[in-house]
Amino acid sequence: SIVDRVSRGLLPVPDRDYLEPLGGVRKVRPSEGLAVPTESGEVVWRAYRAEGEILDFSETVGRSDQANVFAACVVRTVDAVEVLVDLQTVLGARLWLNGFPVATPAPVAPAAAGLQRHVARLRNGDNQFMLQVPLASLDTLAAAENSTPQALRETVMATRPMLKSANGFEAAIRFRPVARAGQLVYVPRFMET
Repeated sequence: SIVDRVSRGLLPVPDRDYLEPLGGVRKVRPSEGLAVPTESGEVVWRAYRAEGEILDFSETVGRSDQANVFAACVVRTVDAVEVLVDLQTVLGARLWLNGFPVATPAPVAPAAAGLQRHVARLRNGDNQFMLQVPLASLDTLAAAENSTPQALRETVMATRPMLKSANGFEAAIRFRPVARAGQLVYVPRFMET
């Protein structure tokens, strides 16, 4: 289970391509209704519309206290552009851009995981981001960490400000264009004076 792996200091999910039956992460172009055969039966891609940068998978997971969720989105650009991808989860996540890995979670305690920032180059046209997020309720994680849900929630909220409820079943992702000054990459922000 995800929580068992975390408590043993391992990555929350095994380094395995769960979409291999469909050609793998590099080839899959998810659409609503696309069926993925798994060892425990078939799972089906569902359409989901995020409000802002938060992806709350509570309803998707249902009564389960842990789950491994995939999500995908297409970012369309007129010109090629570099962006800062700000990804915040409780346990970290795997992220691919156009089939190539951008981020992999580190095997660390939940209090230290889940804040991932990466610079990615988007090509002009459609760019597919694929996200694999290991999820677990904060109650279950707290029990595995010999902590309390409140203490874990406070830690998560302090280090991942985009997560609003910190229930263990949400992720947040934000894309911001970046600029460069030599080797320095930064997000330009202008202030009124």
